[in-house]
Amino acid sequence: MMLRAGLVVLLAVALALLGIVGVDAPGAARDDGAGAPAWRGRFPNVLLQAHDGRRVRFYDDLVRGRTVALNFMYVECEGTCPGVTTNLVEVQRELGSRAGRDILLLCMTLQPERDTPERLRDYARRYGAGPGLLFLTGRPADLDLLRHALGFSTPGAPAGDADWKQHTGLLRLGNDRFNWWTACPSLSAPAEVCRRIRSLDGPPSPPPAGPPEFPMGNPFARLDGVPARDAMALEKFGDALDRLHLIRSTLELPQYQEQLYARIAQFLDVKGDAAVALRDALQRVSADCAEAAAPVERIRAQLRDNEDDPRLLEAYRAAWQTCLAERARAFRKLEGVLGPGPRQRLFLENASRWLYFLEGHSWER
Repeated sequence: MMLRAGLVVLLAVALALLGIVGVDAPGAARDDGAGAPAWRGRFPNVLLQAHDGRRVRFYDDLVRGRTVALNFMYVECEGTCPGVTTNLVEVQRELGSRAGRDILLLCMTLQPERDTPERLRDYARRYGAGPGLLFLTGRPADLDLLRHALGFSTPGAPAGDADWKQHTGLLRLGNDRFNWWTACPSLSAPAEVCRRIRSLDGPPSPPPAGPPEFPMGNPFARLDGVPARDAMALEKFGDALDRLHLIRSTLELPQYQEQLYARIAQFLDVKGDAAVALRDALQRVSADCAEAAAPVERIRAQLRDNEDDPRLLEAYRAAWQTCLAERARAFRKLEGVLGPGPRQRLFLENASRWLYFLEGHSWER
C-alpha cells in the first residue's frame, strides 16, 4: 500500500513537471466548493451572474483569452453611470461582430444587494444593450474583492471601505492573451474608446519565443509616428494625473487646479507666458465643456423620477451626443495655442482624459 501511494505521488510530480497537470502554488487560493474564490493570476475567479441569467466565473468565462473593458456601476447611480452606460452601448455597436466574440464590455454592480439579475436585465433593456455588453452581480464580498483587485478603489483602502460610491471615472481595458492593459476615461467619445480597445490587438500569431522588449507587452507599439520618448512621457503624465486626483480631498480646489496646470505645462514643455496662455485656454475649454454638459444634467434630473420614460431616455442619449460634439469643437480651439509637435498631438488626442481631471469630478472636502 505504501509503495502504491509513493508511485501515485511520483506520477503526479512527473505529470506536473511535464505541464500535463497543474499544481497549486503554496498559499494560492482555491475554490473549495464552499464559496471561497479561486484566483487566476491576479484575477479573483469569483462566481457572478449576468443580466441574461447565465452564471459565470469572472476569469474562466469572461476574461480568459479575450480583450475586455471593465467598469463598475449601479442601477440607482445618478452621477456618471447613465452617461457611461450610454457610451458603452455606442461602443458595443461600433465594435460590431467582435462584441460578444473576442471583446466583452463588463459592468459589475457596486450595489449587488439591490441589483438582482432581473433588475440588471431591465436596466440593459432600457439602454438598448446588445451582445457583448454584460451587467454582472454576485455576492457582495466577491464584488468587493473584484473592485479592489482590479484597481477600482483608493490604494491602501481596506476591503469593504464605505466609499464605494466614489468609483473611478476610468475604464480598465486589457488583452488577456498578451497581458496588455491600459485605461481611458469612461466618458471618452465612443470612437476613442474603440480605438483604445483595438490598440490592444496583438499579432494574429503567437509572439516569437524569447523575452519581449517590454515584459508586460509594448504599450507604445501602436502609437504610430510618435517617438517612444514622447509616448512614455504620456504614460508618466497619465500616472501623475491619477495620483493627483487620488489626493484631491487634501487640497483646496484652486490649489488642485494649479497643480494640474503645472503638470500639463510640464508634459507639453511650455514655460513663462506660454504656460499662462495655455492655462487661460484650458479654463475657457473647461467652461465651454461645462456649458455643453448642462442640457445633459437637466435631462438627468428629470430621469430620476421618470427612469422608464422612453422619450426622456432618447432625449438623454441625444443630449450626450450633442455634448460630445460640442466638447470636440472646444478641444479644437486649443490647436492654435498648442501648435504642432508630437506631445501636442497626444495631448489633443487624450483631451477627454485631462478634462475629466480638470473638472474635479466628485470633489469632496
